[in-house]
Amino acid sequence: MFTRVSLLLVAMLLVGTAGLKAQQTATGSTHGGAAQANDANDKQKQPKFTVEISTVSDQLVRSPKSGYRAGEGVFIQLDLTNTTAEDLPLIMGDPFKHLRLKLTRDGKRVAFTQAVRDRLDPKREKSPVFHGNAGITLKAASSTTIEVINLNDWYGALEPGNYELTVWRVWGKGHKSNTLSFEIVP
Repeated sequence: MFTRVSLLLVAMLLVGTAGLKAQQTATGSTHGGAAQANDANDKQKQPKFTVEISTVSDQLVRSPKSGYRAGEGVFIQLDLTNTTAEDLPLIMGDPFKHLRLKLTRDGKRVAFTQAVRDRLDPKREKSPVFHGNAGITLKAASSTTIEVINLNDWYGALEPGNYELTVWRVWGKGHKSNTLSFEIVP
């Protein structure tokens, strides 16, 4: 009799546990905060902002532009979008220190000018780089243009060809932009 009762209790316990797990899975709630811990881990993995780049006509007018003539300045607008429900403070500074660019022409990597390579060299003791930092605040769930860069400042005059550009904003783990395509004609 004792064995039957014990087996019956174990069976009821197993059925009850399976039912509770099914209910927790359906509702997303668990005892002990396991789901909350998973949600917190997921939130940490999600970037707090995204980086979007686009070509524009110049630093002031900023109208969209997809094609350029050789010798013309190529201007890239850098927008950050806050993906959180809170305002985010960001430190700004010299774009040569907080941005990394990858530019290819017809599939081949374009090299920075020697002056830019010198600016990016961490071993340089005295750099002409602006070392000050300014802060901005990205408003919750909104997009902000943080700067317009002239690719000629980084690469010199660009030759005719089909280009692709990706930009990383380097703070913490870094934030990769979309890949932007544009053409330069003779």
